[in-house]
Amino acid sequence: MKVLWLVFLGLLLGVVSAYTSWLVIPAVIAFLVFAVFYFKKSELVLLAIILLRPSMEYVRDVDILAIGPFGFNLNWILAFLIISLCFLHLVKNKFNVFNYSISLPYLSFLTVCVVSMINSHYLSDSVVEFFRAASIFMLLLLVADWFKGETSGRAVTTVILLSALAPLVAGLHQLATGQGMGYGISRIYGFSAPVSHSHFLMIISLLSIVLFMQEKSLKFRIFYGAVIVASIVSMIYTFARSTYIGLVLSLLIIGVLRYRKLLVLLLVALLLVSLNPTLSKRFSVLISSESVDISLESRLILWHGMKDYILSSPILGNGFGSFTPSSEKYVGYSMTPHSGFIKIFSEVGVVGLLLYMWVLLILLKKSYLVYMKSDSPFFKDISLVCLTLMLSNILINTFQNTFFMPLYQFDLWILFGIVYSLDSAKTRT
Repeated sequence: MKVLWLVFLGLLLGVVSAYTSWLVIPAVIAFLVFAVFYFKKSELVLLAIILLRPSMEYVRDVDILAIGPFGFNLNWILAFLIISLCFLHLVKNKFNVFNYSISLPYLSFLTVCVVSMINSHYLSDSVVEFFRAASIFMLLLLVADWFKGETSGRAVTTVILLSALAPLVAGLHQLATGQGMGYGISRIYGFSAPVSHSHFLMIISLLSIVLFMQEKSLKFRIFYGAVIVASIVSMIYTFARSTYIGLVLSLLIIGVLRYRKLLVLLLVALLLVSLNPTLSKRFSVLISSESVDISLESRLILWHGMKDYILSSPILGNGFGSFTPSSEKYVGYSMTPHSGFIKIFSEVGVVGLLLYMWVLLILLKKSYLVYMKSDSPFFKDISLVCLTLMLSNILINTFQNTFFMPLYQFDLWILFGIVYSLDSAKTRT
C-alpha cells in the first residue's frame, strides 16, 4: 500500500511539473524509481526497459510533452529512468564507478561534451545528445553490476532477442504485404530509418548465431534459428550496405577464431545470393556505379557544404549534438553527418575525438582479454560478438554514423555490460 501511495504522489508531481519546469521531470522520474528501487527489484525495471526500447521506435519522433525548446517522448523517459536507476544504485550501494576500465575515458569524454555546449547554438539538441550518450554508459554499469554470472548474462541476452520480435514482425509484414520501399523494408513502425533498423538487427543476428552454435536444447535452437533467418532476411531487404559489410566482417572473424562452420555457411550464403536472380538484382542496384556515385556524392556535397562548420572550432568543437541542426544553415536541409568521426570532431573537437578513440580502444581491449582468458563458452562468445561489432563499428563510421545510433548503441553497450560483469570488486581488467 505504501508503494501505491508513493507512485500516486510521484505521478501527481509529474502532472504539476509539466506546467512548471522541465528540470522537475527527471527529478519526478527519479522519485518514482526511488519507490521501485526500495520496494521492488530494480533489476526487473532495467530488463523491462531493455525489452521495451526497440518498440519505442514507433513514437521516437513524437513528442508527448513539449516545454519551451524541449520536446519529450517516451525514449526520453526511458533514458531518465536508466540514469535515475544508476544514480540511485551508486548512492545506495556506494558503488565505485572507477572500478571499470571504461569509466575514466568515457566520463572524460562526457565532460568534454558538456564543455563543448558553451559553443552550442542549439542547447536543446546538445542536451538530448548528452543524455543519450550518458544513458548507454550507465546501462553498461547497471548490467555489469546487477547481472553477474552466466545465468544472469543469458537472461539479459534472452531479453535482447525478445525485444527484437516486434520490429522483426513489423519488417517481415512490410515485405509480405509490399508496404515497404520498393521491394524492401522502408521504415519500421513508420519512423525508424531502414539503416538504423538494419544495424540493430546485425546485433540480433550475431547474438542469435553464437547462441545457436553453443546451444544443446532443440527448442532453443529452433528459437535462435528462427531469429537468425528473420533478422538476416530483414537486414538484406533494408538495402543498408554498411550492415552487409559489418555482418560479413563479423562472421569472418567469428568463423576464423571460434566457429569454422560459419565460414562455410557464409560462403554458401554469398553464393546463393549471387545465383538468385531476385536477390542478385537487389544487390546489383547497391553496387552499381550509379548507385555508389549518388550515395557518395551526397556525402561529399554535405561535407563540403559543412566545411566551415567542421573546421571552425577544432579544439573543443561547436557543441555536442549541433551538426544536424547546423546543417540547415550551411547546406539548406537537415542532415546527419553520415560519418561518426566527422560528427565527433566537428561537435567536440580533436580533444573529444581522441577521448572517444580511447573509449573504443578500451572496449576492444576488454572484449579481447575476456575472449582470451574466459573458460566459459558463453562469455567467450559474447566477448567475441562485442569485439567484432566494435571493429565493424569503427570501420563503418568512416561513411556512416553508428556511434550515436540510439538503438544500436543501446544493445551494444548492454552486451559490453555482460562482458564487464566478469570483473570482481577488487580486480578490474
